[in-house]
Amino acid sequence: MVRVVALDGTKVKANASLSANRTQEHIRKMLAEARKKDEEEDRLFGKGSRGDEMSKELKGRRNQLARLKECQERLAREKEEKLQAQSERIEKRQVEEGNCPSSPGGGECDRS
Repeated sequence: MVRVVALDGTKVKANASLSANRTQEHIRKMLAEARKKDEEEDRLFGKGSRGDEMSKELKGRRNQLARLKECQERLAREKEEKLQAQSERIEKRQVEEGNCPSSPGGGECDRS
């Protein structure tokens, strides 16, 4: 049987199956589960909190900017450390292979 179904004011023709409809018992169970979950979240995050609020350390523009600057500096340090380590590995390998990176033209190392 095709009927008109309205969702958020939008009318759509659809098959409406009686077995797909929610029963009062099913709705009660859903609401009980929602209440239980809400109580659990209240215990975890406090009453009235969702759990996704911004931390106290990041509230306010100054704190956010300071944190961003700190993170940028840390990333720059990490990048520099990686570049330095890579450079040292390259130099070590060149020495092991007999090419002196410090000599002009990268020729043979003076092993005297």
